[in-house]
Amino acid sequence: MPPEHGRVPKIDLTPLFNFQRAKKNARAEENIRRARERLRRWQDAPTEARALGLPLASGGGADFEATWAETFQPLRNWLAATAAHGAARVAEAYGEFKLRQGSLSYDDFVRPAAALLRDPTLADLIREQEFSVLLDEAQDTDPAQFAVLVGVAQPIGEPGLWLEGVGAPPAPGRFSMVGDPQQSIYERGNVRAYADLDRQLIQSGAAEKLEFTVTLRCDVQIVAGVNIAFPALLNGRAGQAAFVELCARPNAGEGRVWRLPLARPDHLGEKPSADEFRRAEATALAKWLAIAGASGAGVSDWAQLAILAPRRKWLGALAVELRAAGLDVQLHSGEPARGADSARTWLSALLGVLADPEDDFEVCGVMREIFGVSDDEIFHWRNSAGQTKTPQVDAVLAWLRQTSRAVVGLPGRGNFRIARAPDCHWRGCRRFVGIARPGITGR
Repeated sequence: MPPEHGRVPKIDLTPLFNFQRAKKNARAEENIRRARERLRRWQDAPTEARALGLPLASGGGADFEATWAETFQPLRNWLAATAAHGAARVAEAYGEFKLRQGSLSYDDFVRPAAALLRDPTLADLIREQEFSVLLDEAQDTDPAQFAVLVGVAQPIGEPGLWLEGVGAPPAPGRFSMVGDPQQSIYERGNVRAYADLDRQLIQSGAAEKLEFTVTLRCDVQIVAGVNIAFPALLNGRAGQAAFVELCARPNAGEGRVWRLPLARPDHLGEKPSADEFRRAEATALAKWLAIAGASGAGVSDWAQLAILAPRRKWLGALAVELRAAGLDVQLHSGEPARGADSARTWLSALLGVLADPEDDFEVCGVMREIFGVSDDEIFHWRNSAGQTKTPQVDAVLAWLRQTSRAVVGLPGRGNFRIARAPDCHWRGCRRFVGIARPGITGR
């Protein structure tokens, strides 16, 4: 947990009230005057009102804005540290509350798992199993998950978590991870945490590093182009991953990398918007493709050409201009995938279980995602053979049972009709856990 940072620091506002510009500028002087008025109102406000936000300087020149930022920086640092401490306390209290209630979701299991490994007796019971941990996509693993996964592989008789500075590292071969920080795609993935663990494993002798640089995805010229362009982007600074030069696979094709210079259109103003730039670029590219033809673009048929863009909106503008240039196009990223639309997937899943109550997977998914039944209660419902009360599950199943009877046989569009076999019965995933439970249709 981030530490508390004591009392609010005192801020000396004198440099802001005494600030003098080196060069006179009426507009800047007016902005400074208004900023000082805001500063006085903030200074005279009750303490609780100041918490609503710090006064901001807008205009007045670079020197004045720099002085303003420097004056308030100690207070900003204190606010950030205090907010982090407060948020951590709330999160910890909420986690303890959920633990007391016995209501945990998937994301809640990391913290209690770490607590088990901090207990000497429980840690030894886990580690005497001598698990070997193989972690794939390690660049998308957060520090808390790293601590647990490495902790499981630590030797018996070494209580605590090594990544928290307690105990011994895993024995060689007990913990292995595969990852590429250049491919980190999740916010929880911490490139620095991955790099730190990589270094610690090597320095402790718990692991050795193998670096793979051959890519099977790209031809020779494309790999060469990536090696030229990306070192400036993945530079290893400010939390960014460091670029690792790639090699093409054996017997790779030659491939092509072109750079198409586009002239700035005359109709663009001095400060065009991003949309205007995007349209101008799309127009120029569409005209070039129309003139060059498929062979000029390096393909024998337009079906072999795909255009990728960093943003979906760019593809929409490009499709418009390509069609205007007489080229037929298919836009594959213009709409979100239906499978990612909760309004569609939830309704489909609900109708699915009403029509087929024996769809084990979907029934559990409906209870969890639509009705908010906790993972913990679903687990006990599935595994305790009725020994543990599951009121949320029972209420949802009662509703589904009633609704299922009401909708079976209702006419739909065309020849579609919601129907089920008369002897349909929910078996609680019997083939996996060997437990038969009454479900939607009952006995």
